[in-house]
Amino acid sequence: MAPKNRKRPREDDNQVDVLSDEAEAAFRTVREIFPNKSTQYLRDKVVNWPGGRVEDLVDQLLVSDNNNNDNDESVIIFDDTFGMDVAAGGSKELKETTDDVPDSPAGQASSSSPAAGGYIESNYSLLCSVLPDVSPVFLQEQAWNIGNDAEKLQAFISSSLERKSSLPSRKEYEKVNAKNVEEKKVRDMKVADFLSQYIDPHQHFMDTTTKVSDMYKGHALFYITDHFPGISVSEVQKVLEQNNGHFLPTIKQVEKMVPSKKGKKRVKNIPIKQKEMDLQFLKENIYFKLEPNIRKYQAKREKKRAKAVEEARKVGGLFECQVCLDSDCLVVEVAMCEAGCMFCRDCVRRGAEVQIGDSKSIISCLTTCGEDIPLAVLQLVLPAGMFSKLVQRRQMEEVQAAGLEDLVQCPACSFATIMPNQEDKIIICGNQECGKHTCRSCREESHVPLSCDEVEKDGEVVARTKLETAMTEAMVRECVNCKKRFFKDEGCNKMQCECGQSMCYLCRKPVANDYSHFYAQGASIAKGKCPLWSDNTN
Repeated sequence: MAPKNRKRPREDDNQVDVLSDEAEAAFRTVREIFPNKSTQYLRDKVVNWPGGRVEDLVDQLLVSDNNNNDNDESVIIFDDTFGMDVAAGGSKELKETTDDVPDSPAGQASSSSPAAGGYIESNYSLLCSVLPDVSPVFLQEQAWNIGNDAEKLQAFISSSLERKSSLPSRKEYEKVNAKNVEEKKVRDMKVADFLSQYIDPHQHFMDTTTKVSDMYKGHALFYITDHFPGISVSEVQKVLEQNNGHFLPTIKQVEKMVPSKKGKKRVKNIPIKQKEMDLQFLKENIYFKLEPNIRKYQAKREKKRAKAVEEARKVGGLFECQVCLDSDCLVVEVAMCEAGCMFCRDCVRRGAEVQIGDSKSIISCLTTCGEDIPLAVLQLVLPAGMFSKLVQRRQMEEVQAAGLEDLVQCPACSFATIMPNQEDKIIICGNQECGKHTCRSCREESHVPLSCDEVEKDGEVVARTKLETAMTEAMVRECVNCKKRFFKDEGCNKMQCECGQSMCYLCRKPVANDYSHFYAQGASIAKGKCPLWSDNTN
């Protein structure tokens, strides 16, 4: 009697790690690049991946391939997409074997992976050196597609050099990757993060005086109309405009509105969801969801402080601020200058903000004692972002005051480094929040191997684009009937669209299908009429 097939034991579904958006995108990328590897193997790698550049994860997987030279050739690890049935009595042994070699690629014998990883890594390394400005993820995909084929590799390099401008760029990849990292940071924000970044987050997000982008407004309109289907789109748009496009004050107001009785669902004018995320909207949206918890935490903290003040009053544990003269200040919350002047934290924060606004990096005492307020005190009272910028400004001033030779600063932030070799043309920023590569000479983004004169600067691009757009708009006309756009190459100023509508090229108004609107060449200028002929180039 044939033995019954026994199924390979599966881990509890509750133990499966839920991937973040960034990790999910990385998982899809490595799954496409490594189609022969186990899905669970790649997922485990992504779960243990700290985040950041996807190419680092790809390099880690390639190195893992090369490090498997000593694996037992008799060990075969089944891919989780292969099927769950194994030989009778083999499930326990299989699980023990996979525990011994967790990094072994799946779906093939371990002995075959080093060779594959070798030429793939070689392809990838060569492509990166020949095409440094091309997206590394795109090059990794091509390294896999080329395989162990030298002619195919050479052909791809030749064709890529000819059409390099049309390939996915490294600059765009880094830009998208940096935004994904920032987006992940925002999505991971907790109650404590909002309270450390903002003195009063509710006041900050309810402020409607700042400008927001069109993308932000699009996200706000879509989210509110999607969550309040009983309120018409036009009503939401009106409230959004009243609040200068800001999400939080708008949704607070919409929450109090009475839903329309015409129906539960809208049929017309449904807003379109934005394809790209606006980080400012995302942060405000997350605050909206966390607001009850934030307010609860603030109330609890205030109640705890009030109790502490009452207890301190009994034992003389209070002091009077020398600025606002508040006598209910806790000694444990005192903020002092180097001379011992005592202030409440709110006064020190407000005074420091004023001095930082005056471009000062050393914060003076709020009285006339002449001493400074230590950084340790400022760190306790200032928002995290403001304190970080203050420290960077002070460090930069100290470095510049040292008079170090060959000191160069990143044009995008306060990072500075010493570059004694004048042949080093690229400033590589060591600030993790920046990380830009800029030209040492022109201070623009790195354009190696082109010289500074061969590269069009950002300002020049804007000016040229603006001029070209203006010239195009001066030449192009739009049909008053069907809105189709066209321009006059030659001929008279009476234009007729494909839809049959006639219009004047000069004044852009609709005209009758005759020449009554025009006066002939050489005739006297007639009021309310346009010349039939004119020089189109001028």
